[in-house]
Parts: sequence; structure tokens; C-alpha cells
Amino acid sequence: MPYISTGKEQLHYVQSGTGKRVLLAFHGFGESSSRFLVFNPELAAGYTILAFDLPHHGDSIWQYGVRLDADGLRQLIENVKQKFAVSVVSLMGYSIGGRVCLSIIATVPDSIEQVLLLATDGLSLNYNYLFLTRTFAGRSFFKFMLGAPKTAHSIARALHGLRVISPTRYRLVVGATDTSAKRVQLYNGWYSLSHLVVAPEKLRSVINAHAIRVVVIMGKYDKVLPPQLAHSFAKGATSMRVIVLPKGHKLFDETNVGEIAGYLL
Repeated sequence: MPYISTGKEQLHYVQSGTGKRVLLAFHGFGESSSRFLVFNPELAAGYTILAFDLPHHGDSIWQYGVRLDADGLRQLIENVKQKFAVSVVSLMGYSIGGRVCLSIIATVPDSIEQVLLLATDGLSLNYNYLFLTRTFAGRSFFKFMLGAPKTAHSIARALHGLRVISPTRYRLVVGATDTSAKRVQLYNGWYSLSHLVVAPEKLRSVINAHAIRVVVIMGKYDKVLPPQLAHSFAKGATSMRVIVLPKGHKLFDETNVGEIAGYLL
């Protein structure tokens, strides 16, 4: 299986397409590189697509307690450029994979040709996520709750009943923690990506300074990452375009990949 190294860790990828341009694709949480296979008929002629498995997902080899950071992203992009003999790459990211793309933009903007973000995370700072993954108290609480799933589900159910969290977020919490394997992946996956958080104002500044073409497509009915996040972020980002589709967080499937792929072609 093919891998690209970032330090001692190895990110597995699935390669497809025969185009001269190289596209790196990053999936959402709990998914794998296969999420992007649906794009192959549309993009294969124009791009060589490298769909990566994120840390603690798919076939990537990633040690417990290791975070993917800016140095790791820099090495990842340089290794891809050398292996495929290109000077720039394009990026596509879905959900948390979009946050990976935004961090790559902030780290190596001169290596980026264009970016397509789908129902993307990372357009605003999530202080709850930062607390749970980057503070000792937050990590301890997070680990405790994942070790006591019945308690966590009871709390989530109570918050849902009090309308503190939406039905969508309640289902998301339960669905991501209803098995031991999912709980392990949630803790390890979130922790491994917790350094990939960039302030929106810094991202806008980098995008503008390097005139990076960024297209953000959001779902009109997305309750997890609503389109307002993209509209707010795009204010002042001169080379950024926001498109809203009549979809929820599951933004793309066989019915609309042609339309979405068109923004890269």
C-alpha cells in the first residue's frame, strides 16, 4: 500500500486519475479515503488524485499520542511534490478534512494552486474542541466521559431534552460513541489533529496575500457546520467563493459530484 511519511508516521493514500495536476483529498471524521472515489469519473482526466486516510483512520500508521502539526504538513506536501514532480498541488477537504486543508494553506501557501472545501470545519475557532484536546483538564474530562459512555449518553440526552443541543448534534454524539472502537477513534483522532487550528483572521490574510483560489461549498440544511460560518469567514477574503447547496452535512453523492467537480476543473 502507498504511504507518504510525516516524521515517523505514515499517511496511507489511494491514488487514482491520470491528470498532470495533483489533488490531495482529506475525508471527514470516521470515514476513509474511499469517500472520494465518487469523484473519480469527473476528475480523473484532469488530476492525479491522492485521497489520504487521516491519522487513526483507514490504513494510516499513526502512533498513539502523536499530533499532526505544521512541520508534519510541510513534510507531507514536500514529499508529495518530490514524488510526483510538481511545484504546486490542489486540495479538497470534507468536514474535518477541510480543516486539514486550511492548515496546509497557512503552512505552505506557495505550494497551493487551488482549494475546494466541502461542508468544512475550521472556519471558526471551536473553543469546546480546544478545551477538550489542548488542556489537561479538558483531555481528562474527555477521556473520562468516553470511558463512561452510558453517563455521556445520559448527559447528551438531558441536554437534548433541554434544547441545549440540537437533535442533529445529539445523534452525532451518540453515533460517534456507541461502540468501543468508535470511542477510541474519537479520542485519538481528535487529539492527533488538535494542533491544526488556525485563527480565521490569519487564514484570510494568507489567502489574500497569495491570491489562493478557494471555493467553499456548504449545505443549506447543515446543522453541524451551517453555511453562515463560511459567509462570515469569506468577508474580506477576496479570492474566496461561497456556494450553498440544498443539502445537509452529507454534502455530496452521485447526484451532484459533477457540479462540485466543476469548480476544480
